[in-house]
Amino acid sequence: MRPTPTHLRAFSLLETLIAIFLIVMALLVVTRLMHQSLQRGTAVERRLTATLFAQDKLEEIRAWALDPGNFHGDWSSWDGATFTHPDFPDYQVRTSLSEQPLSTPSRLLEEVYPPDRQRILNEACKGVTVECWWSDDQRDRIELNTLVGAPSDTFRLPNSIEITPSAQTLAKDSSASFTAKAFDSGGREIKGLTFSWFIVPKSGTGTLVGQSRDGRTAEIGHWLYALDGTSHTFAPGLCEFAVRARFNGVEAVGSAEVQLQ
Repeated sequence: MRPTPTHLRAFSLLETLIAIFLIVMALLVVTRLMHQSLQRGTAVERRLTATLFAQDKLEEIRAWALDPGNFHGDWSSWDGATFTHPDFPDYQVRTSLSEQPLSTPSRLLEEVYPPDRQRILNEACKGVTVECWWSDDQRDRIELNTLVGAPSDTFRLPNSIEITPSAQTLAKDSSASFTAKAFDSGGREIKGLTFSWFIVPKSGTGTLVGQSRDGRTAEIGHWLYALDGTSHTFAPGLCEFAVRARFNGVEAVGSAEVQLQ
């Protein structure tokens, strides 16, 4: 039995309705996907903009810290400070600082020593954190962390190393301690250097009793060990108790006169 024209029209109407429904559903899905794509694109653009602002602030801090006077001076203007970009007032940038002591030559090797004997570089670098946000939502913020190292400098000339005391007189079987400090071209004490002491004989000589791990302090004794390793002999006269240190590839030497009676 062949379908009547009425049946054909009914099928055509039903097919049309189904097609319209599918098209509307597809349009809704496509519209939703386009909306989500625009939202994600806007979020990515805002995050990239915030990252650029944070990087610009980091570069500004690095450029400021290249001056030794700034790096070793007052950082309070950067610690906890908040800035607003003049062209994008919705973006806020905040900078904060932290101390970053470094162990030399490494933390693993220094941890075997008591804290008061560890060699720590307290002024070699600063920890800098830069945050940038554009809304109160915690997800709408980025954070950059970096270390800003001390700028390259040189020894002060002359008198790169000062020794205290500058001269000393010792009786037989006595000893004295000396302290060394080095200074940069701006007259600031250089922290974190390792010193090495030695004796320069003149008309007499003594014995290097010992020095601290960083070499800042050392002791000289007015005696020499005899061949048996325990008894003392003496070489009275004048000698120099000298110390050397290396800073940015340059070596400096200082000395103090010691009169051995």
